[in-house]
Parts: sequence; C-alpha cells; structure tokens
Amino acid sequence: MGQIEELPDDIDEAASMVPKPNPTSTASSSSAPTPSQRVENTSDAQWIHPASSKSDEAKSLQGPTPPEPASVDDTISSMNRHPLFMTSIDESDGKGGENIDLQALKALAYDGTPLEIADNFREQGNGAFREKRYADARQFYTQGITAVEMKPAEPPAPQSTVMTAEEKSKALELLLLNRAAANLALQNYRATTQDCTSALTYNEANIKIWFRLVTAQIALSWFPQATRSLEIALVKFPADSALLGLQSRLAARLEQEEKAVKERKGRQDRKIAVAKALAKALHSRGVKVRMTAHAPDMDDAIIRLVPDPLNVDDTSQVVYPVLFLFPLAQQSNLVKAIGETEVVGSWAEQVCSAIEAIWDTERKYAWGESGRGLELFMDTSKGGMVKIGKKVKLGKILSGGRVELVDGIVQVFIVPTGEAVEWVQSKKNASNNSEAS
Repeated sequence: MGQIEELPDDIDEAASMVPKPNPTSTASSSSAPTPSQRVENTSDAQWIHPASSKSDEAKSLQGPTPPEPASVDDTISSMNRHPLFMTSIDESDGKGGENIDLQALKALAYDGTPLEIADNFREQGNGAFREKRYADARQFYTQGITAVEMKPAEPPAPQSTVMTAEEKSKALELLLLNRAAANLALQNYRATTQDCTSALTYNEANIKIWFRLVTAQIALSWFPQATRSLEIALVKFPADSALLGLQSRLAARLEQEEKAVKERKGRQDRKIAVAKALAKALHSRGVKVRMTAHAPDMDDAIIRLVPDPLNVDDTSQVVYPVLFLFPLAQQSNLVKAIGETEVVGSWAEQVCSAIEAIWDTERKYAWGESGRGLELFMDTSKGGMVKIGKKVKLGKILSGGRVELVDGIVQVFIVPTGEAVEWVQSKKNASNNSEAS
C-alpha cells in the first residue's frame, strides 16, 4: 500500500496534485484481461469503461465536493454582521442567535477601570468629532458619562480600580464639555446649555464651558441669560478675546431684537388703528358685520377703507369682497373688491359672462338685456331673503342694517327667474326646520 504524504504549506500551487504512475504497477497491469475477455469469462460481471474508472480515481484524489458558492446578497448580509464591515447594527448572527463578534467588541469597549473606559469613549468621541461625525461623537461622550456614573460592582472592586472624587469630577467635566460641543455643532442648543450648566458644577474656571454656554443662549435668543452668563465669564476672564467677541455679537443681536420689537409694535399699532377707522366708517354707513368662530381665511379679500385705511372723511370709500353664488348649479365666483358706489348688477353681468365659457355651456345664466331672466337675492339679518335691484349701488343695499355681512363677505345669489319662487320657498322651509329643531 502506498503512503500518503502531508503537503507543506508553501507548496507550489502550480504543481500537479495527481501522483505520477508507478512503472512497476504499469507493467503488471498489462497482463490484466481486456474488457471483452472479462465479459467472456465472467457472465455476471458488469463491464466498466476504462475512462469511467480513471474519472472515479481522479474524483477520489480531489477530496469531497465543495459546497455551493454563496449568493452576493448572502455574502453582503454575512459581512454586515461583522463589526468591521457593518453599515448598520445587527445584533443577530443571521440564524436567530447573538452576534458574538459584536458582543465581544462591546465587552472590549468596557474592559478596564472606569477611568480607562471613560477616557476610551472620550478619545473615540474626539476622533468622531474631528471627522465631523457629531452625532456619533455625542453618543461616545454619553457612553463615557455613563461609565463614570456607573455604580461600583458588588462585591466592591479593588481600590486601584475605583475612581477618586477628583478623577470622577475631571472626567465628567471633560465629557460634558465635549458633548456640549457636539450638541452645539448639531444645533441642539437647549441640550448644549444643559451640558454646560452641569459641567460648571465641576469647574467654573473652564473658559470653554462659558463660551459654549453663551453661544447656545444667544442662538436660543435667551438674551437675559446670555447677558448674565457673559458678565460672570468676563469677571473671571476679562481679557479673553473669544469672550469679547461674544460680547460684540450679543450687543449686535440685542440691537437687532430691539429694532424687531419696535417694528412688530408699529405693525400691531397700525393694525389696531386701521380696524378702528374701518369700524367707524361702517358704523357711520349703518353696515352690519357679524364674524363667526370659523371665519374663512380670505387672504387679501377683506373689507377695507380706501384710499387711506386710516382716514375716515368724505373722500374715503369702503370696498367689499363679494361672493356671487349660483345655488341651483352649486357654483360660485368671488370678486375681491367692489366699491360701495358701484352697481351690483354690472358686476353680476361680468360674472355671468365669464362663467359661460367655464361651466354654463347651456347659457342658463346668460345675462341678456338688463339681466332679464335672472334674479338677485341676499340674506337678511333676520334670516329671510331680500330681492335686490340690478341697478342699485352696493353701498345703498348694505346701509340701513337690513342685510348682514357674515364674516365680512357680501353674498349675492343669482337664480333663474323661472325657478326663483321655488328656490326662495325651499330656503324658507330650510330656515324654519332649523329653528324648530
């Protein structure tokens, strides 16, 4: 029986893995029976093709059949579970168990004394911060703070592994200071002020804490707090150029804020004055306006006094938004501004001409000669209906308090003459049923 030799690790991969034939065995094989002789001498023997025999021998030398190669998706998924290649945290091993590599890496991060662990997280946070990965940096600093504040193990750890009060204070100061920087970069200004306030409890003489605190307070427009913090900091560091720069920035922001407050007050005062002038003008004309709790936002379609909204005299005029309604067609058309001296019928004619090309293809609302075939109506302040003339000015219709402007909008109903009586009756019935209920 031949020997099986173990191959060295540095074997040439180009060398043949199939052994050379033994001359002795080759010579002896010449006396072996041919396939035809084997069939003649042994009736029940199965004929084996020589090529097949060689193929089987080669397979036996190659060893077991290798497994099917993994797909690209499976390969990527497997790599993503390894901490070095992770693009997202995968706590599993892909088979329902724990990711041992990840758990080992986590355990390694907490290997050492509390001070060593805290310093490790702070260094990782500093590295992430330098790479502008501010969210990662904040997370590392938070882990460091957690490590420092962790309760001592039970039973008590050796004295050499316990942080002294001074070490703990310094570690928390630096971690909070650095986390404040990360929050500041992320524009989490409230969190920045919280970190700085906590850091000051460990060291009020750290100028960086004061700088970041004031910077965040200015960004939040907390001007009284920023002013107070800066005053305290400048007492401690009166010649610091960074703090003096913050003082100039705060002064500029205070000036801007004062200007903005004056502008807001001026706009509010003018708004009140305009409202008073309009109320006076409407009262002098006897126009009733009722606002509801659900008044629609009409943007610039509002009642206003022109040409000067603050001046009520003989030259002033009130303009109104007018909504022309076609109740039987369930359509409407808004005209944003119609003056009190203008005739309602003229505007109704323009609206009816405009809708012909849009939806009134049957010309049911064609104005015709002087608006014959159409009737105009308005609601009264008592819940009824009033028919209005097509040649009457808007101001005259609204004066006297007979009609009411709900939410500051004039509503004019346009109904075909042949259907007007029936429509008015239906409106009255609806109003009566509403009052009964």
